[in-house]
Amino acid sequence: MKCLLALACCLGLAIPLPALAQMGRFNVIGGMPAADFRLLDRGGHPVALSAYKGKAVLVNFWATWCIPCRREMPALERLWREMKSSGLVVIAIDAGEDGATIDRFVRRIEPSPSFAIVLDRDLAVTKAWGVKGMPTSFIIDTKGRIVFQAMGAVEFDSAETKAILRGILFKAGQVHLTPSVSIDRPTLADG
Repeated sequence: MKCLLALACCLGLAIPLPALAQMGRFNVIGGMPAADFRLLDRGGHPVALSAYKGKAVLVNFWATWCIPCRREMPALERLWREMKSSGLVVIAIDAGEDGATIDRFVRRIEPSPSFAIVLDRDLAVTKAWGVKGMPTSFIIDTKGRIVFQAMGAVEFDSAETKAILRGILFKAGQVHLTPSVSIDRPTLADG
């Protein structure tokens, strides 16, 4: 069932929302506009969500003290490496910690994160986005709407998560699907 849902999502077919919401931990939400933010990365450079208008963005709220957050980071990096050439943007927002704490943590992760990690030192963005626990992730479509949310750890490099993201990128024309199976079509000779 999950494979069929993933395929349908990739092809942009209409799927009943309750069925799609059962995919992994991501749940379909109403498509409200994502609140812009401007935070500094670990190097002190500003990162604004609005800079990625027209791109699919995965926003992950996390902290180094959060065990599930620590466990999902390698899968998030694998997803980023696989899908960044298709136009996916990943922004990990650390909730309330300083750059030195994050740097110590990142040095111990394999593979080490190469996506944007930004600091929400005063938790203003975390609160504005209504985050109630860590980790919490959002998928924003190319029109800037929050279309999926996951509360709790996600296996980011799972087939289901990739299917959701490929579906969003496909609808935006940023990724092209190549069928991996051939479909035999009946001919007149088949009777």
